[in-house]
Amino acid sequence: MKKDKSIILGILILLSGFFVLMQSDKNILPLILGLCIIGVGSYLIISNTN
Repeated sequence: MKKDKSIILGILILLSGFFVLMQSDKNILPLILGLCIIGVGSYLIISNTN
């Protein structure tokens, strides 16, 4: 059950990261922030699928 919640959380974090990237409009700070958020989300998903 805990793994499922972590995977769902990871997907939500990924989606919010993509949303931040879409809002960035060529600014470098939101771009870096969005990439960091996506990295955290994918780490959560990968670490809980193994």
